Amino acid sequence: MANFTGETSRDCTFGVRIESRLLLGTVQRLLETGANDVLVVTPSDDSIDDRERLIPWLPDEVIKQVDLQEKTIAVSWFIDA
Repeated sequence: MANFTGETSRDCTFGVRIESRLLLGTVQRLLETGANDVLVVTPSDDSIDDRERLIPWLPDEVIKQVDLQEKTIAVSWFIDA
């Protein structure tokens, strides 16, 4: 996770997409909790809805890929209607 929270990355905006490539929004901030860190994802103009989401930083289980060059994070996440 050092790549995501590093000083250079902290000022970058990351888009968060579920594995089917739907845009959930952008990472607003990272909450540091006791169990695991949590991404606070806020909606953007192109996101699928206007909901804020809290997505746990669980590599391999939830966080599938971080692309620093494209500034995207691919996640495995359920979209409830």
